[in-house]
Amino acid sequence: MKSELPSECYGVLPAERHIVRIKKGESGYYTMTQPKLIEGYTIEQYADDLNDENSVSKAQRAAMEHGSMFGWDGEMAKPESYDENGKLLPPKPKYVPQFKDLKFDSAEDLHKWLLENACYVVELVDFGQDLLKVWIHESGEILDCNAHQSIYVGKFVDTNLLVEGNCLWIYDDIEQKFMFYMRLIADKIALKTQVVTE
Repeated sequence: MKSELPSECYGVLPAERHIVRIKKGESGYYTMTQPKLIEGYTIEQYADDLNDENSVSKAQRAAMEHGSMFGWDGEMAKPESYDENGKLLPPKPKYVPQFKDLKFDSAEDLHKWLLENACYVVELVDFGQDLLKVWIHESGEILDCNAHQSIYVGKFVDTNLLVEGNCLWIYDDIEQKFMFYMRLIADKIALKTQVVTE
């Protein structure tokens, strides 16, 4: 798929269903004489045929249409944000776990691996919950915890807000932002140098 924008392309105004010419980097569009289409031949197909003559893909057309209406700096003004049919792709996850699916032969192997890879070990204030200890990688990825591994392992903690007495801020994939967990309060935080020597 082509990732560069062409200097210009043909697009379709969604509300009016008119064909227009779009120039890269310019706001708005240039109107054109509207064709008389035969029955069953859509304005989108007409735009695609004109673009095909200039080697402009559907993804490029979609990015150009967005850029001309909403600005050229965002992700939606990039062809790689669209599939080969010009449909918007779902957003890429911001935080992708690297260690979630690792398997260990024994608890001893896991413990050794955690000593080598955990940057923070967080003991939580005990409010009667099961989760009391969390091992966190320098990237913020939760490597292990003493309970509810299926919920928390592979999630990300905002390490900038990782302070004793603060709630853990954990990234929510649906909301696409860090959210604080009111019942998960850091009581003690051991850094990597302390973890290895203990």
